Amino acid sequence: MIILGKFPHCPIKCARFKGTTMETFIDKKEYSGDIFTALENTQNFVLNHINLQAEIKGLYRDEKYEIPVVALREALVNAIIHRDYVNQGRDIKVGIYDDIVNIVSPGSLPYNITMDDIFNGRSEVRNRVLANVFKELGLIEQWGSGINRIINTCKSYGLQSPIIQEKNDYFDIEFIRPQVSASSKESF
Repeated sequence: MIILGKFPHCPIKCARFKGTTMETFIDKKEYSGDIFTALENTQNFVLNHINLQAEIKGLYRDEKYEIPVVALREALVNAIIHRDYVNQGRDIKVGIYDDIVNIVSPGSLPYNITMDDIFNGRSEVRNRVLANVFKELGLIEQWGSGINRIINTCKSYGLQSPIIQEKNDYFDIEFIRPQVSASSKESF
């Protein structure tokens, strides 16, 4: 039912905040309906609110976002696949601040999985039907490689490793945005 958008109580809430706190919204959206459209809209929201750098290499322009799209996509897919859908009223939240991009998914780690386990590639699927559909569509592999893919992709970009933690009954990923001086912001 979630796949087809029959659970409107499971939206993904996105916001771009001014500065480094949740005090002032610059933009906010809420995506519900079918989960694939919500995923695509959420990724586009994030990409519209982070910096894009362009570098001319020979005849061609090479563009890349300040945070790797592969890592963002993986974190968003994981937030959807592993969230706890039983507890209504708690949503996936994506907050974009001047210093971080934060993705928060309801639900603690399932089945006695620890943070050490996930950093070592161990994964347990909370939502099997949803995971199987995502696997059949080529969106996930179901090998427990997602967290390490996020970390390694950020490192290959020259970024700090994201802060990945379980907070109370939520799973939280903070991508550290590179600091950009005001004069160089024009190149993004």
